[in-house]
Amino acid sequence: MKELHEYKDEATEEVFRLEYRQSYHVASDLEEFDKWRRGESTAADDPENDYFQALRSLRDRRVRAMRVRIVDFPVGEYLLYELDFYRQSVSYGEDIRLLERALAIDCMQSSVESQDFWLFDTSVVLIWKYTDEGERGGQEEISDPAAASRFVALRDCLLAHAMPIDQFVERYSESFAAARESSRPRPPTPT
Repeated sequence: MKELHEYKDEATEEVFRLEYRQSYHVASDLEEFDKWRRGESTAADDPENDYFQALRSLRDRRVRAMRVRIVDFPVGEYLLYELDFYRQSVSYGEDIRLLERALAIDCMQSSVESQDFWLFDTSVVLIWKYTDEGERGGQEEISDPAAASRFVALRDCLLAHAMPIDQFVERYSESFAAARESSRPRPPTPT
């Protein structure tokens, strides 16, 4: 099976990502999360990191990069960590929106089961499987147009209800302030 970067390299119109889990326990991410918790510099501070380079490549090829992140309340420390990275991703052209789980469930009940996935050019779906602990457990490709169309419908519903990061954080400012109060100290988020 192809690697994620190969799917992105082949995309000609759009790349969409749904993040459904509240936290992930992926080895490469754990080190960054620990650095963030200690207030150290992370990949979000490095304009040359692989993810930002991939976003620049997509932008230069005029391929839209979109993401919807499902949010549970109370807001957890892991989401605060991700927000630092997301804000930088937005500066490289990624359209990132957040959505309350209750609204996401309404979308998901009519389309596909609840899971993380990537959608490339509305025709290829890459389902990312995770264990209960949040470790990557493999991936599954769906390239059947009828099956992919259900994920396109889900993407459309999620995007219709989700809000851009800054609007979401402002709307739920009390929840985010409480999460910041209870999390470990770290440097201010760049804007």
